[in-house]
Amino acid sequence: MVGNNLNLKPAKYDASSIAKYLLSLDPNREYFENKRAKNEITSATITTGNFRLNQMLYLIQILYYLKYERLLFNDKFYAWENGMVIYSVYTHFSSLYYNVNGKNIKNIEDGRIKTFISKCFNYLKTNSDRVLQEFAFTDPVWTSTWGRSSQPEVNFTDKENIGIYRQCCSR
Repeated sequence: MVGNNLNLKPAKYDASSIAKYLLSLDPNREYFENKRAKNEITSATITTGNFRLNQMLYLIQILYYLKYERLLFNDKFYAWENGMVIYSVYTHFSSLYYNVNGKNIKNIEDGRIKTFISKCFNYLKTNSDRVLQEFAFTDPVWTSTWGRSSQPEVNFTDKENIGIYRQCCSR
């Protein structure tokens, strides 16, 4: 989407740090499973935990921005077939998955941010993969971005996109 970008303070963390913290909230990997499954809507084969992690990062980014009017992390999102993806998290999922030990997470030091992420995780993990997928498919920002190129970048900080999320969340 073309529009005016918002002037934002730089984010304190990167998406990998947030991903590591999210993975630490699921130490037994009951939610972020490293298994292949067929997506019910697109019939594409996905790694369940990778899909869930990327969708959760996108939703947390939206909610964090709407609450604090700043980004949680600056990494770019891309609109892909199964929803929003942060390329670095998507491609490094296995190393993030196997190298995370909740006791050794040092990247997220801000207690307010940890609490915010934990609350989001506890709420979002109750949603099925299908619900996460349907959110992506009905998300106007994903819909308007998907199909423009082989790796369409989402301009999250575009005023029009932020306006869409404010409108949706005010209902």
